[in-house]
Amino acid sequence: MTIGVVDRAESDGKVKYKRRNEYFMPLHLPMEAASNKEQVDAYKMRAAEAEASGSKLPDSEIVRAKITFEDCVEKFLTPSQVEYEGFTARRTSRFVNFPDFLLIQLIKYDIGPDWQPIKLDVEVRLI
Repeated sequence: MTIGVVDRAESDGKVKYKRRNEYFMPLHLPMEAASNKEQVDAYKMRAAEAEASGSKLPDSEIVRAKITFEDCVEKFLTPSQVEYEGFTARRTSRFVNFPDFLLIQLIKYDIGPDWQPIKLDVEVRLI
C-alpha cells in the first residue's frame, strides 16, 4: 500500500527524474496562504511584547493561522525552486499510482531563523 511519487528536477535544460515510494502523503503547511495573516502577525507582536515585559497572554487570546486543506495540496503540487551544488533547479512532484486509502501527514514543524525546529500553531480546514 505505497504511493509512487516521481520528483522531476530541471536545470539548464537538463532533467533528472527520481522515483520514490511513500507510505503516506506528507503535506507542508503554506503559512503564506493563511486567511487571517494580519491577525496572526498582530497576535505575535502582542505575545512578544508580553514576553518582554515578563507576562504571558491568556489562552483565550490565542490566534491560530487558518489554512485550507486545498492550500496544502496545492503547495505539494506547485513547482518549487531547489538549490543544489551551486545550481538552481525547478522541482515538481507527481503521483505514479494512487492507493485505495490515502494516509496524509500534515507537517506542522518548520525550521526557524536560528535553525531550530519550531511547531506551527495552525488550524487546517478540511472542507
